[in-house]
Amino acid sequence: MLYEKYNQNLHVITFLSDETIEYIKNGNENGYSNLDWKKCHEMLISNLSIQKITILHGSHYIHHLNSNEICNGITVIIAHFC
Repeated sequence: MLYEKYNQNLHVITFLSDETIEYIKNGNENGYSNLDWKKCHEMLISNLSIQKITILHGSHYIHHLNSNEICNGITVIIAHFC
């Protein structure tokens, strides 16, 4: 897999669905058997102090049930610039 790490000065918060991680790992009709979706995202991180991965419970549409967690995560990044 080819990838390029995030710029070390770029603030990033990635929200991943626990159900999507499991779905991809199991290779359910997607051709990606045993692919570690979280690890794929971790490989992009270049600065742990300002780049974060958050796993949320739910399906691909995690924003339907996790709006508060997503809002709080985004607020933290925005607050850094204020």
